[in-house]
Amino acid sequence: QGGDRDFVEQMALHDSASIFPISVVKQLDTLQQISFKGFRRVSLTSKHLDEICSLPLLTQLELDTILYNFTFIPASCDIADISICNDTGTGSKTISLPDTWSLSTKIRYLQLRSINIQFDAVLPFANNANIERLEVSHMQNHKSTIPAWLFDGRMSKLRELAVTHSHFYGPLPTAYSNSSQLIFVALNSNLLEGPIPGNLFDMPCLRILRLYSNNFSGSLPHITKERRKKIRCMSIADNPLIKP
Repeated sequence: QGGDRDFVEQMALHDSASIFPISVVKQLDTLQQISFKGFRRVSLTSKHLDEICSLPLLTQLELDTILYNFTFIPASCDIADISICNDTGTGSKTISLPDTWSLSTKIRYLQLRSINIQFDAVLPFANNANIERLEVSHMQNHKSTIPAWLFDGRMSKLRELAVTHSHFYGPLPTAYSNSSQLIFVALNSNLLEGPIPGNLFDMPCLRILRLYSNNFSGSLPHITKERRKKIRCMSIADNPLIKP
């Protein structure tokens, strides 16, 4: 407020108006974190998003339970922490991500949940060596297999991976990098099938593995005593055909 706006670093806005408050936001060029939640009566347009992403110091953007009225994210969006969740629209257009993100040295965390997006839209990150956490869940109108590039080591700093509740089907990839930094892997609540690959446990940093609520079959793979000591939690419930 007033002269204090020069020092505003964080802002959380909830639905309380009939227009999107972009005129307020774009004046606060010191904003580092911004959260929009619950804007069900007004839509977020590409122009709004472009102006938000142009804030010079912004490092964290959260858009949650909003009527999204855009089909792409600005290529200039170079924010470390991005969360886009819960599209409240019906029949929303498919959202795409910019190819330029594959070259970003700032993006560390990306969360996409309950929006109309195909997993192919995440392909720009396949060669991004700076992503540390990737979460994609409850994708609308989606069905595909789990891509091998999530585990082949190209995303060399990736430590947390959650791809859940999104109708992924088919077997898991067969190649896993022994230089992977993955600590947490959640692939639960999909339609994955076939055996659980033994070399999945070759990833040296893996501590937590969630594979429950899928269609895996066969026996559990042999896990060496050394690797068993490192695994803190492995959830495989609701895969009725798995044998110990």
